Amino acid sequence: MRSPFSLQVVITAVAVCPNPPLLVPSIAAGAASEIDDLRAACDDAVARLLATRPEVVLVIGTEPTGPGQQRGGLQGFAPGIAGLADREIPLSLTIGGWLLDRAGTAVRRELVG
Repeated sequence: MRSPFSLQVVITAVAVCPNPPLLVPSIAAGAASEIDDLRAACDDAVARLLATRPEVVLVIGTEPTGPGQQRGGLQGFAPGIAGLADREIPLSLTIGGWLLDRAGTAVRRELVG
């Protein structure tokens, strides 16, 4: 039986970005310039997503599942990122928040991981 209440979700845009911590220049240190093109492509993808003027952005990531998968914030490297730098959450969500902060948006975020 369908509920009399329904939630309508309209997807206006999708941006798919990788989540290596090296995207954050303070973590990449001397290698920061080597991934400038990747960082610029992520910035462009986020800008295009935000150009649709969403009410909320879902930051979707995965939980660590095996060797090599990381979990944690960016403590000491990028404090204050999306209010997540000191929380242990999947790295994918932390980098997603960082990319949104880098874009200078205050749009509401929902983390799904």
